[in-house]
Amino acid sequence: LKNNSQAVILRETSAHNLENAALAVNQPPRCKALIPPVMWGHVGRRLGRHVIILCCWVSLVEAQADTYTVRSYDPRIQHGIDLVYNLQFESADRYFEEIILADPENPLGYFFLAMVTWWRVLIDLENRSHDEAFYKLLDQCIAVCDRRLESSPRDFDAVLFKAGAIGFRGRLRGNRGQYLRAARDGLKCMPLLKASQELEPENKDILFGQGIYNASRYPRGDSRPPRTLINRYFR
Repeated sequence: LKNNSQAVILRETSAHNLENAALAVNQPPRCKALIPPVMWGHVGRRLGRHVIILCCWVSLVEAQADTYTVRSYDPRIQHGIDLVYNLQFESADRYFEEIILADPENPLGYFFLAMVTWWRVLIDLENRSHDEAFYKLLDQCIAVCDRRLESSPRDFDAVLFKAGAIGFRGRLRGNRGQYLRAARDGLKCMPLLKASQELEPENKDILFGQGIYNASRYPRGDSRPPRTLINRYFR
């Protein structure tokens, strides 16, 4: 009965009061008042497709917003870092383990979990009880990065975290007197850092790391590289 009433209203309505008819059947007046009734189904299908596309786009944006990355500031990551700086290592372990569970194919969680163990090492370098756990976490991070780089060689996060993992592995090896192995890690790390800087030239983390490297490499007040055999080897 309701459909028949709607049909009668539409048939008896002229083009001038079509807007009032649309109101009578509880339809948005501004959309249908300018469109002949015979075209309503066609327009509805087109609008439906646009709505579906819009919903997919919104879902994609929301998914990207939920992804952990260091391309920009993320307060979620900063919270975990703050736990480390406050020496709350157990809480930091749990926090980054939850990130790994939420996003197991993201190297970020593995890298920062390794950094929690790195701080345990750093507090007492003479204590080697955390070395193996640290190397294992770094290897997990590198493995995740390699999987992502196989499908996307220009994946910024994968490039950066692989460089970071290899770099910290080389640093501990240097601390342990394994100088050749540390040197090999340095040679593997530098091209990755350069690639990450090319992908994100304004990234503050990369610029900060590059500044620390330059400050340690060049003598104070001298912009020229020191003329030593080791430095020529690493250039």
